[in-house]
Amino acid sequence: MELVENYISRIYRALEDLGGESLQDPMERCAAALDSEGLRLTASHMSLAEAVWHAQMDAPVVLWSSLEKRFFLILQAGPFRVRLIKLGDTVDQRFVVSRSDLAKMLGLKSVKEVTEVGLVHAKLMSELASIHAETEGSHGQHGHHGHDHGHEHAHMPPFRRFLKILRPERREIVLLLVFAVFASILYLALPLVVDTVVTNLAFGSQTKPFFQALVVIGQILAACLLLQALIVGFQHYVGELIQRRIIVRIAGDLSYRLPRVAARAFDNVHAPELVNRFLDSVTLQKNTAFFLLDGINVVVATLIGLVLLALYHFYLMIFVVILMIFVCLAVWPLSRRAVKTAIDESLCKYNLVDWFEQVATYPYMFKGRGGYEMAYQRTNDLASQYLLARRQHFRLVLRQFSGLLLISVIASVTLLILGVVLVLQQQLTLGQLVASELIMSSIVASIIKLGKKLETWYDTLAATDKLGHLLDLETETEDGETVAVENCSEGMHVEVKSMTFGYHPEHPVLENLSFTLAPGTRACICGDQGSGVSTLLDLCFALRQTDQGYIRFDGMDMRAWHLETLRNSMNLLRFDEFVSGTVIDNLRLGRADITLDEIHFALKTVGILDDCLKHPDGLDTIMRVGGAPFSTRQRVSLLIARALVQKPRLLMMDEILDGLDKQTLERLSEIVFDRARPWTVLIATRMPEIRQMCDLWIRL
Repeated sequence: MELVENYISRIYRALEDLGGESLQDPMERCAAALDSEGLRLTASHMSLAEAVWHAQMDAPVVLWSSLEKRFFLILQAGPFRVRLIKLGDTVDQRFVVSRSDLAKMLGLKSVKEVTEVGLVHAKLMSELASIHAETEGSHGQHGHHGHDHGHEHAHMPPFRRFLKILRPERREIVLLLVFAVFASILYLALPLVVDTVVTNLAFGSQTKPFFQALVVIGQILAACLLLQALIVGFQHYVGELIQRRIIVRIAGDLSYRLPRVAARAFDNVHAPELVNRFLDSVTLQKNTAFFLLDGINVVVATLIGLVLLALYHFYLMIFVVILMIFVCLAVWPLSRRAVKTAIDESLCKYNLVDWFEQVATYPYMFKGRGGYEMAYQRTNDLASQYLLARRQHFRLVLRQFSGLLLISVIASVTLLILGVVLVLQQQLTLGQLVASELIMSSIVASIIKLGKKLETWYDTLAATDKLGHLLDLETETEDGETVAVENCSEGMHVEVKSMTFGYHPEHPVLENLSFTLAPGTRACICGDQGSGVSTLLDLCFALRQTDQGYIRFDGMDMRAWHLETLRNSMNLLRFDEFVSGTVIDNLRLGRADITLDEIHFALKTVGILDDCLKHPDGLDTIMRVGGAPFSTRQRVSLLIARALVQKPRLLMMDEILDGLDKQTLERLSEIVFDRARPWTVLIATRMPEIRQMCDLWIRL
C-alpha cells in the first residue's frame, strides 16, 4: 500500500483534468499525462477481476468509465471490495465499493467482462536499488570500486542493494514468513505425537481406549501435515510471483535507463559487455526464490525446534544457546571475505565472456597469422585467472561448510548423551528424548542444507553487485523546458559560442569554438582524425555538456531544454546504427505515426525500394545488428531514408557519405542538400565534392 500512496499525488496531478469527451483514446491521454510525472502506463485488455488482482499486488490501476466520462484509480483491493478515487473529486475523497458495483460504474456487465486497463509504475522501476536514489549524506557509507568499470565511483554494498531490490516485495515476504511460522508449528505435531505415543507405550498403555485415541491422534496428525503441505504449496506460488516481478522490474528499469544513460558513463567501458550483467538477474531471481522459500522455512523451523528443545529442560536450553553461538562463529567471520571472492570470481567469468564477444565480433582478424594463438593464449590466461579466483572462493566456503558439519556431528552426539543422562535422572521422559532426537535430526539436516547453500548466497550477492553496475549507470537529466515549436516546417537555429570541451580538463578537444547556423543552413565540419569532429556532433546532439561557453537551439540554452523534447527535432546518423528488427522497424524507430506510404516513398526516393522488395520478406526482412544483410551502400541509403520519414529540423551526419560510389553519392547528396527540404544540415566530411555543396565550413 505504501507504494501506491507514493504515487497517488503524482497520478492525481496528471489525470485530474483529463475527464470529459475527447477524440483521443482515454488511455493514450492518460499515458501522455503520466509521462510528465515520471510514471509509465502499460495499457492492457483484461477482465475487471484480473485488474483488481493487480491492485492487490500494490500496482496502481487506472480505469476509464464510459458512463461517467472520467478515470477511476484503484488504490487497494480486498477479496470482495475495492478502495478507489474518482478523478475530478478531491484527492482525499475515496470510495469503498464492491467489485460488482465497480463493474456497473464502468458500464460492464460483470467483473469477468474484459475492459481496457492501465497499470501504473515508475519509469525507473529499480531506482531504489540504485546509488543515485541514496541521499548525498549517505554516500559516505558506500564502498568504492574500480575493478569492473574502469573508473572508481561510490558503490552500494551488495547486501544493502539486495534488500532494496526486495523492498517492493516486502508484503509478500512478510506473508511468506507468517506461512513459514504456521508450517513449522504444524510440522511439530509429528514429534509431539511421537512423544505422546512413546510415553504411553513405555508405561504399558496398550488397552482398547489407547488404540482408539491413537486413531484420533493419527487423523489429527494427518490433518496437520496436510495443512502444512498446502501452506508450503501456496508459499511456492507466492515465490513464483516474486520471481516474475524481479525480472520484469529490472528489465523495465533498464529499458528506460539504457537509452537515457549519460554518454560519459560509457567512456571507459565496453557497453555491450556491461549489459551482459543483466543475465545475473536470472541468478538473482532463482536464488532469491530459494531463500524466500526454503531459507525462511528452514530457519523458522530450526528456531521453533530449538525453542521446543529449550522448553523440555534448562540444560537443553543452555545446549541450544551454545549451538547457536557455534553456528554463528562458523559462518560469520568468513562471510565478508567470501562475498568479495564471489564477486572476483564473477568478474573473471565476465572477462571471459567479453573476450569471446570480441573474438566473435572480429572473427576475420583472428584468422590471420598469430590470430589462432592469440585467441587461445588470452583465453588460457583468463581461464587461469578464473580458476585462481574460484579456488580462493571455494576455500572459504569449504571451511564454513566443514565447520557446520563438525558442529552438526558434535551437536547430535551431545544431545543424545545429555538426553540419556536426563532420562536416567528422571528429569526427562523417554518420549521427550525420542522427540528431541527427531527435532535434532531435523535441525542437523537444516544446518547441512543451509551449509550447502552458502555458496548460493554468495552467488546471489555477487549477482546483485553485478546488476548494480547497470542500475548505477548515470542517466541524463530529465528536467528542462518542453518548448512548443512555433514553426515545425523550418530548420532549427543553432548557435555555438566560445565553446570549450575536453574528456580530460587538461586536454581540451575543442577550444573556444563559435559558429551560427541559420534555419535551413547546410554546413560541413572539416578536420583531421582526432580533431574532435565526432565530439562536436555529440555536443550538438546534446549527448555531452560543454566545459565552457554554450550551445543554443532556437535561441534557448541547451542546458534549459528537456532533452527528449529537443531530440525529437534532431537526427544524428552514423554508420551501421541498426537494431535487430525489420526494415520498417529500423525506419520508424518506434514512431507509430509514420505510415507505410511514407516509408515506401522514402525508400523509393533514395533508390533502394526495389532492393528491399527483392528479399523474400520484403520490408519485413529482419535486419541484424549493424545492418546485415544489406550492403554498405544500401545501409547508407536506409539511414537517409530514416531521416526522410523522421523529418528532423536538424540533420547531423558523421561521415556517412564518405567513400560512396559517385552515382550513389550524387543521388543521396541531392536528397540531403535539396533546398525544398527545410532542415538544417550539419555534416562531417572529408570529401571536397560534399564541401562544395555547403553554405558554411566549420574548420577544427
